[in-house]
Amino acid sequence: MAQMTQTAPQRRNWLKLALGLSVGLNLLVAGAVIGGMIGHDRRMPRPPGDFGLGPLGAAFSPEDRRQMRRESAQAGADVSQLRTELRGDLDALAAALEAEPWNEAAVRAQLAQMHAHAMQRAQIGEQVMLDRLGRMTVDDRRAYAERLRTRLSDMGPPDDRGPDPAGRAR
Repeated sequence: MAQMTQTAPQRRNWLKLALGLSVGLNLLVAGAVIGGMIGHDRRMPRPPGDFGLGPLGAAFSPEDRRQMRRESAQAGADVSQLRTELRGDLDALAAALEAEPWNEAAVRAQLAQMHAHAMQRAQIGEQVMLDRLGRMTVDDRRAYAERLRTRLSDMGPPDDRGPDPAGRAR
C-alpha cells in the first residue's frame, strides 16, 4: 500500500509536467502565428520602379532607380498611373474569375488586356533602362552586372524549379 501511494504522486507530477509543456508549446505556436499575422504586411510589395523588369530593374542601385523614375516621369510615363492600371487589371481579372457562369472569353479578354499593359510597361522600362545604362561609366555598368549576377544567384539554379509541366528539358 505504501508503494501505491508513492507512485500516484510521481504519476501526477509527470502528468503536470507534460500538461505544462503542452500548454507552453501551444502558447508558443499561437504567439508565432498571431505575431506573423499582425506583423506581416499583406499588401503587394511596391515595385522598385522597374516597369516589370524584375531582376534587371532591381539590380540598379536605389539612386539609379530614383533617377530612372524621374526620367520616366519627365518622358511622360507616370509610374503611379501604371500601378493604378495594374491594380485595375487585377481587380477586373478577379471579377471575371468570380463570375457565374464561367466565362472563358471574358477571362481571356482580361488576360489579353493585362498582357498589352505589361508590354507597354516593359517597353517603357526597356527604354529607360537602356538610357540609364548608356549614361553609366564602364565601372558603373560592371557594378550593375555584378548586382545582377548576385540577384540571379539568389534565385537559385534553374533546376530547382522542378519538372517542366510541358515535359520539356530545363
